[in-house]
Amino acid sequence: MGLEAWSDRDGSDKFFDEVENYLTERKLSVLGILTTFKSEKKKKKKRELLFVTDKNTIGADVEQRLFDGLANSPQLDLKETDKLGTPKEPEHTRVWEQGNTDANRKVIAPLVKSLLEGTGGQS
Repeated sequence: MGLEAWSDRDGSDKFFDEVENYLTERKLSVLGILTTFKSEKKKKKKRELLFVTDKNTIGADVEQRLFDGLANSPQLDLKETDKLGTPKEPEHTRVWEQGNTDANRKVIAPLVKSLLEGTGGQS
């Protein structure tokens, strides 16, 4: 299921409320949701990423490094999208369509880790 189907099912406001509640209840600084699905028409493999940060527990510099590092990663080939509507905290939320559908969690997780730790991330 793609993020849009999930959001359409629950409504955009409720979807973002649930994401933010999940982040808060679990006391997370960063929440990443990765989806894989096939397009309805062409049955083509698609991937999307949604990242939300807690402005109270993560520094602006770390958040910027994470968002910029992901957005500019040639490994992922991300394109920002607003198809989910506007989240309550748009400056702390990013939604991307992933161009390189071969890059899975085994590629994304180490990249996110290195960006959060400030040890690079670009390959």
